[in-house]
Amino acid sequence: MRELLEASQNDKKGLMLYVKGQSIAGIVVKIAGDVVELRSREYSRIAVRIDSIDAAAMA
Repeated sequence: MRELLEASQNDKKGLMLYVKGQSIAGIVVKIAGDVVELRSREYSRIAVRIDSIDAAAMA
């Protein structure tokens, strides 16, 4: 999963995170410790704990 997060950050590609039945779309801006920070069209900052992510998908 960490590979997908790093690929999104390096390639500036969007991904979809699935957390407890909810989906969160965005581009990874920063990975710090156990938190990943994303941004999307709707929100400028989204922080998600890595251990709470159930799945990740990148197109």
